[in-house]
Amino acid sequence: VILDIMMPGMDGFAVAAELRRMGDIPIIFLSALSDTNTKVEGLNRYAEDYITKPFAFSELLARVRRILLRVASDQVVDPELVIDEHLRINFAQQYAVVDNDQIMLTPTENRLMHILYNNRGRV
Repeated sequence: VILDIMMPGMDGFAVAAELRRMGDIPIIFLSALSDTNTKVEGLNRYAEDYITKPFAFSELLARVRRILLRVASDQVVDPELVIDEHLRINFAQQYAVVDNDQIMLTPTENRLMHILYNNRGRV
């Protein structure tokens, strides 16, 4: 999530606090506020990164990519996951095993199962 700190209604810190309550959601602050105290507060309490305006779009893109790569590497899973005694899933081979019956998953079903798995406890 890319947030500005100065927004109407809730400020960016309040929005970030709400997002943190929902889970480990990567946050980048993009703000005109460039004082050290604000940047340090944002980084220590909420954000993965803090970029001040004006900024180069290529820099923002590079920082977003870096965070997405880190998040993706944190979510690498074993080839076959045992969800419970009735369900196992293999995302690499795109199949699920339900009560010992193997079911091939379409690419869309596989992506959906992967999203649900990575967001367990939130969905």
